[in-house]
Amino acid sequence: METFILYLVIPGRINFLQLGRYGKSCEQRFRQNFSKDFDWLEFNLSLSDKVLTGDRKAIAIDPSYISKSGKNTPWIGYFWSGAAGQAKRGLEILGVGLIDIDNKDCISLQAVQTPDRQTLENRDANLIDWYLLVLESMRDKLHRTSRYVVADAYFAKNNFVTGLQEMKFDLVSRFRCKLPLFRTVFD
Repeated sequence: METFILYLVIPGRINFLQLGRYGKSCEQRFRQNFSKDFDWLEFNLSLSDKVLTGDRKAIAIDPSYISKSGKNTPWIGYFWSGAAGQAKRGLEILGVGLIDIDNKDCISLQAVQTPDRQTLENRDANLIDWYLLVLESMRDKLHRTSRYVVADAYFAKNNFVTGLQEMKFDLVSRFRCKLPLFRTVFD
């Protein structure tokens, strides 16, 4: 709880030194606690049980581009930036959230960094395969809340829809603009 409160009150940059300065614990304690594994998905799902009170819920996914420069950042590459309308050098995360349809509210469950193109090619995978792998790793916990996945038109592809169906999820999305795709997805 101390860490959450400190995140709200510390002005500017937040690091272990700052946490030690403003908090009751020393810097080393924060370092040690952050090195431990923590199940953020389970934590946020338990939080959502108290915050999202509606009966109808859906899982939302959306990749987000993050501007980042440097040569030593893991998985830095070229990713699509919707705001810029082009692929830009930086990082990408796949955000997974839970939507409360009745109360028109949403809570973020987890964000997972997307590997760069070279890493995906080394694994004989593409972006769609990666997104499905992320959802597969969360499948059992997500099934407790909803079987519906909401995503934008990029995900209205046959291999993504098929992968979701194998995991017992249903996709809610808008159709893509390209007509030939309509035939491949729904034939």
